[in-house]
Amino acid sequence: MAKFPKFQEGTLANGAKLLVIERDAVPTVELSLLVDGGSAADPAELSGLARMTLDMLDEGTKSKSATEIAELQGRLGARVGLGADDDWATISLSALAANLQPSLELLADVVTNPSFPAADFERLRKEALVRLASAKLEPGAMAARVMPPLLFGENHVYGRLGGGNGTEESLAAMTTADLARFHREELSPKRATVLVVGDVAFADIKARLDKL
Repeated sequence: MAKFPKFQEGTLANGAKLLVIERDAVPTVELSLLVDGGSAADPAELSGLARMTLDMLDEGTKSKSATEIAELQGRLGARVGLGADDDWATISLSALAANLQPSLELLADVVTNPSFPAADFERLRKEALVRLASAKLEPGAMAARVMPPLLFGENHVYGRLGGGNGTEESLAAMTTADLARFHREELSPKRATVLVVGDVAFADIKARLDKL
């Protein structure tokens, strides 16, 4: 029978739910910020907006460039991960316990202060369009785009996802203002859960996150 570790539960000052499992076998901390606002929250005419917004979070903040963010992760031995599936936007952090505070500060900056630089947005848009073109040659990828409308109907939120990657039309219409709006309106702490596992005490990580 599987035996799962016990977790402690609380609520952060901003309303986000907090779940912590204390494990000190390895001096690392793994954190995942899950927000109920994935591709299903995309406007009908802007399929792919959630995924593009998440992809852009580490392309620059109000105080750091993408290069500076990458270099800081290297110096800290930290890794920030970003992604969106149908139902969830996910932002993760893998950090050394010894560098937890500056790693959390970096994560907070990426999450709360993205600048959505236009040049990097255009680069990611072009990459997304190339992936769409390549996907048309892959049966599995095409099935992922064709099946949802057949299963759920074209007007259902799941039916119009297009695999969450957008379409040529939606990507062409998307702007950095759309990304900023999605970030502001959909990535809300009231719909967020923070999961933490690692070499940190519940009271300590809660206090650190509340301050950030």
